Amino acid sequence: LVCLFTTALWTVALIGMLVGGHGEVFVCRPLYDEPEFHVISRLVDQPGVFYSEPRGGFIANVLYGNDTLDVPIKQLLEDCHENRAIYPTMGLRRLFDVEAAVDRHGWNGVSTHLRAIRANLSSLEVLSPVLQDQLTDLLTSLSVNFTEHRIQMSKPVTGKDLDSFAKQLDNIGNQMRDLATASRMETLSSRARRLIDTHIRPLEGKKDNLVYQLTALEVQTGPLQRQVNQSLSHLKTIQFFVNSQGETIAQKKSREYVDRLLSYLDQLRDHVISSAQNTVAPCRQLWDIFHNTRLFLCRHTMDPLNGYWFATMWCLVVLLAATPVCLKLVDYYRARGSRSSGSPTENLVISEQGTGWSSPGYDIKYSKEYDRNYK
Repeated sequence: LVCLFTTALWTVALIGMLVGGHGEVFVCRPLYDEPEFHVISRLVDQPGVFYSEPRGGFIANVLYGNDTLDVPIKQLLEDCHENRAIYPTMGLRRLFDVEAAVDRHGWNGVSTHLRAIRANLSSLEVLSPVLQDQLTDLLTSLSVNFTEHRIQMSKPVTGKDLDSFAKQLDNIGNQMRDLATASRMETLSSRARRLIDTHIRPLEGKKDNLVYQLTALEVQTGPLQRQVNQSLSHLKTIQFFVNSQGETIAQKKSREYVDRLLSYLDQLRDHVISSAQNTVAPCRQLWDIFHNTRLFLCRHTMDPLNGYWFATMWCLVVLLAATPVCLKLVDYYRARGSRSSGSPTENLVISEQGTGWSSPGYDIKYSKEYDRNYK
């Protein structure tokens, strides 16, 4: 049973040593051979063990299926380790040229059509006759003499002072002896005062309000008149320049507009190229997959396997060194066990000088001397 167990341990240890040692040498060391990756490059790049000319390398055959596209595995891993964009790393320019796609110089007729933009200002009327007549009428209507109207409105509502007239009627009525005439005079006086209270004073309040509104209108019409006059003058000047230099101004502004559009296209090209070269679709994930794969194979598989077979070998060596000692101990304890398991009569020794039985103390002493001689 011990031989079978030892043989099984030796078999497992040798298999672990073969797999772990060869895996460490032929798998882990090439995977961690940064940054050159000589073995991997020799295997998968062109020319290599798996791919030879003119088939191309691993990237060209597996990913692209086109032998004209070939990216060395060393460059791919190095660029992905630095988290560069996938476009320059994988050589995608040979599949789709972003620079040519966004370059306006390669677009047929774009610059020509933009340069052909023209603005015709010959029929442009900034100041039409209708607008000029309306502004002229407005300017004329604002030229009202509000001062004269305000002076007229400031005069009394009635030509005579009715309040004084009512007082005179009262005085005359008081001086008359004829009661009927005095009563009529008093009636006229009361009617005059009633007329003042019901009509004259409300008219005076409305007159004062009208004078105030007229003054406010005069204050506002002054700036409005200046603005209308200034607008009319500016429109006439603009119309004159449009009629005389409109074509030149239109061509200049058209060129500026076209140049601005072309500048936007150039900025778009620079932005797209810069993004494709630096920021769009970084390939760090490819490096993470490669790194996690080699970490799993080497650190989590090969290293425990090497530790296992190394520990098993040491256990077997210790077992080999302990085997002779164990065998001696087995023989010793076996002999001792056989002596200790005999009957009491076998331990008795007959004395050579007498015919009687020996004493128990003598038998024990003789047994110890016998053990020392045996050893």
